[in-house]
Amino acid sequence: MTSDITVAGIRLDTARDPLLALAVQALAWAEATPMARSRAATCARFTWRPVFDHLPDRPLVADVRDEDWQWGREHASRIGVTRFPWPTMGAYAREMTARTRADARRGQEAALSLATVAHVARTHPHAYALALVTRAPARFRPREHPCFDTDPRLGGLNAWIIPAACGGVGGLMLSHALADLTGEGLWGSPAWRGAHGVIPIPPAVWATLGRMGWRERCEPPRTGVEPVF
Repeated sequence: MTSDITVAGIRLDTARDPLLALAVQALAWAEATPMARSRAATCARFTWRPVFDHLPDRPLVADVRDEDWQWGREHASRIGVTRFPWPTMGAYAREMTARTRADARRGQEAALSLATVAHVARTHPHAYALALVTRAPARFRPREHPCFDTDPRLGGLNAWIIPAACGGVGGLMLSHALADLTGEGLWGSPAWRGAHGVIPIPPAVWATLGRMGWRERCEPPRTGVEPVF
């Protein structure tokens, strides 16, 4: 998985900025080919890791603009931060330079990093939401981000990855557990048991999925049933 990105001719290292790291992963997911995303999703079904971990490495470049920064100021919660008060990238760069007592280049890199995060969140909202809820779930706000598919068979990609799902039991493990159980025709199982431990599936989860009509779509069709006349 790509660990850096080039912005305005400057290579930014994601190791120093977790928010930039997840934005880069979101961008890689958004720009990946359908085949690459399909392969990553398939691999994730076996490893139970985030889909981003299975994307091929490749160089990434972002075209950051002033409107990205202004958008970030107006939608801080969609980025996953509580405040975004700096009027310009220059203002943020100067503050970071003074705060860290580093050289001006370090301050510029910090500003470009935050602008890149805003750029990805603005231009690829679904991919960014997926990266945010996967890598930094505490920063994710369901009402601020696009909706996820509720299909339980989409392990690691569906709405059950959201921590607040079904009263707060959601998460990456539940999302993958539901995909395995529904794929194996084990609808209604109280728990998933396997290499990743025991993942409880509260009855409320199955009840919610049933109300959404997923039971009929996930359960295998009955065979060999005698017709009733």
